[in-house]
Amino acid sequence: MPAPEILDVPPAEAVEHFRARGFHVGFDWRDTDAEQHLVSFTAAKTAKLDILQDLRTAADKAIADGTTFETFRAELEPTLVRKGWWGRQPMTDPVTGKTRIVQLGSAHRLRIIFDTNIRMAYARGRWERIERLREAMPWLRYVAVQDARTRPDHLAWHGTILPVDHPFWQTHYPPNGWKCRCIVQQFGDDDLERYGYKVSEGPPPGSGRTRPWKNRRTGRVHQVPPGIDPGFQHNVGRARPGRDSANRLIEKIDDAPPDLARAAIGQPWRGQLFRRHLEGRSDADWPAAVLSAPVRGAIGARSRTVRLSTETAAKQARRHPDLEPADYARVQRILDQGEMFAGYERQAVGFLEENGRLWRAVVKATVDGSETYLVTLHKAQPRDRDVAQRRWVRIEL
Repeated sequence: MPAPEILDVPPAEAVEHFRARGFHVGFDWRDTDAEQHLVSFTAAKTAKLDILQDLRTAADKAIADGTTFETFRAELEPTLVRKGWWGRQPMTDPVTGKTRIVQLGSAHRLRIIFDTNIRMAYARGRWERIERLREAMPWLRYVAVQDARTRPDHLAWHGTILPVDHPFWQTHYPPNGWKCRCIVQQFGDDDLERYGYKVSEGPPPGSGRTRPWKNRRTGRVHQVPPGIDPGFQHNVGRARPGRDSANRLIEKIDDAPPDLARAAIGQPWRGQLFRRHLEGRSDADWPAAVLSAPVRGAIGARSRTVRLSTETAAKQARRHPDLEPADYARVQRILDQGEMFAGYERQAVGFLEENGRLWRAVVKATVDGSETYLVTLHKAQPRDRDVAQRRWVRIEL
């Protein structure tokens, strides 16, 4: 019986996940941890928004259309050269404060950006399908490309068949390193019988061991299994942004220039991670918008990032069940383009009319000004704006 075909097509979930990510600026690949990669697109040593946007647009096209690397490079390289992001140039490391000559754009770097983003997006999209089909197809089979370029450990894992919820897939779900070409296949009981596959008695020998790896950029120590590159020791499909990583992402947004800060918020409103947040399946604050300087000054906020807490997300679901995830993109537009008023207790109230509908958003800074939260977003009536105009002080944007 021939082996089952491995379809190399971009699942819709892969495209959706990639397009829901914002932007993140990092000098070194180690500056961005795995959980932050889930919600942000980054390329090391890019400090300008237009360069990140060019790279992201090209990667998006490659994922959605199945673009080859040759096409990806041919379309992108002239733009990067024209904008000066090419070759070796001096750049200051924000962590050390030292300026040194670094490699910006190159054919090799474009290959890494192309390969890593496509493989990670595909892996994320595949896992969405795996979770959806797990009752009917509860088995995963590790598949390595069997040629001279494949790592010996990955070859040893080839053919391993274990349940979807086995701990092995928490750390060994591919890709498992830079340029790793491994994938998984999903099977039901009848499929295993049809192809003559047998469920493995257990995970591959030694796969449960780990070695410590210290990220010298952040000081954090990670436990990495043998055969897996640092930074890949997680299941990209199962990973969820935790509270610590969310706080680090918000800190980076606060430190970024205004245009990059807004771009870092991205377009998460249609992504699965944001839906989970609205459903209460997250323990971290979500970066929902960026405050302008006038609004920050009016409410005494030290952080420019507006957070959406899990508690507020749950309250919104109860009180305003008609809101769709995409409606939360209006928070940024209200803060930037609406009528803003300084309310009481460090609150700012904003109104914006779109498509004949009036929207109201309220943000509030904590007592010490260190954090700012979205209090509410909902459809409003003209009388609500009239009250704000009479009682509160207008913020000149």
